[in-house]
Amino acid sequence: MKVLDEFEVNLLLDHIKKEKIYLPILLALTTGMRIGEICGLKWSDVDFTNNVIYISKALQMIKGTLTLVEPKKKTN
Repeated sequence: MKVLDEFEVNLLLDHIKKEKIYLPILLALTTGMRIGEICGLKWSDVDFTNNVIYISKALQMIKGTLTLVEPKKKTN
């Protein structure tokens, strides 16, 4: 798998800075969140006081329908 280096990340962000996709891409690049987790965010998941984002739901396609589900848990 090839990952973007710091120069490439900055180039990408600069190129899309005026696009609607900017914030979801920035979240993915800086937090490691999955796309379904980003799509499942609500404002109540964001704690601005403590600078924390809680992942409470993830958007997933189930039998052709977009559904909010419990997010995947990290397993050891």
